Amino acid sequence: MKIKLCGIRDRETLEHCAFLPVNYLGINFVPWSKRKTALTPEEVGGIGGVELVGVFADQEIEEIVTILQKFNLHAIQLHGEESKEYIEDLREGLQITHQEAQIWKAVKVDENLDTLILQQYCKIVDLFLFDGSNPGSGTQISDNKKLAEVIAESERLEVPYGIAGGINAENIADFVARFSGATLLDTASGLEVEGKFSESETQQLVINFHNA
Repeated sequence: MKIKLCGIRDRETLEHCAFLPVNYLGINFVPWSKRKTALTPEEVGGIGGVELVGVFADQEIEEIVTILQKFNLHAIQLHGEESKEYIEDLREGLQITHQEAQIWKAVKVDENLDTLILQQYCKIVDLFLFDGSNPGSGTQISDNKKLAEVIAESERLEVPYGIAGGINAENIADFVARFSGATLLDTASGLEVEGKFSESETQQLVINFHNA
């Protein structure tokens, strides 16, 4: 199981997180997000040892491809209402520009989710990220029955999955135990105290993850 720290907004946070024993750092490029990054390609250029994931939502494919190139992203994480056709066009855009990157599709898990929608994406995404109905809010997925259904479907389709939503230093060990089949755990709010990045909270979260 891997861990991703998301919502990296500035150079200071990047430098702190990049030297922690984590696998991925998430950089948010969604224009209307409260965690939209202020980082420049030059600021991330010297960071090594950790892979960068760009977070997007219903943005122009050309914009995503351009950012991918500038920031040398390992993966594109889609958090909007992107359709199967959209992702196919994104794949084509990557091929045309000779870019290699994984595509992760975030899925909001609530009582209204049709589990069969995973079948539309299963051959064109590299990972499903199961999140709550209000991503980035720090709240966990509340519908445990539906979550169990989408995990079972993801496993049946042989698509790796990650879990997001309300993961913090206090409960991350429980998430590791509960979702042992997950490829990764993803947290943004778990790095913050009163909406601001906390070095101590982040360090404790990572320690508890590795000790779980």
